[in-house]
Amino acid sequence: MVKKKKYAYCRTCNKVVSKPKKMKLDSFHYQILIIATLSTFGLALIAFLVYRLFFQRRKYCPTCRKEVKYYDTPDDLPTPKVPVINLLERLETDKKAEDLESNEESEIDYYQCDNCERMINGNLSICPYCGWEH
Repeated sequence: MVKKKKYAYCRTCNKVVSKPKKMKLDSFHYQILIIATLSTFGLALIAFLVYRLFFQRRKYCPTCRKEVKYYDTPDDLPTPKVPVINLLERLETDKKAEDLESNEESEIDYYQCDNCERMINGNLSICPYCGWEH
């Protein structure tokens, strides 16, 4: 006899799913069901209901509607990431990006405009304050 996998885990939500849901039917599925039911005098409806109730697996997360992965034992389930760790990783990447920006800004040379005597960027040939050409 085939051993049933009992424990479901959603990789998108990073949590264990206690009651997975079946796939939600779209309007296209309902149209096909109605056409098949009318053309077979109701026999397709009976076949659909038997399939839907007894054979279709519950394999979707109820919150995000993504497919879950099943495991045999609770020890096999992956451990979800702690939100604090995610926050710390994001802060580290933001800090690295700020450091790179500050290094780029410090490499720019500034000089004083001859006309208005304000400090301007060394890459500019025209003063943005007074329009004096250097």
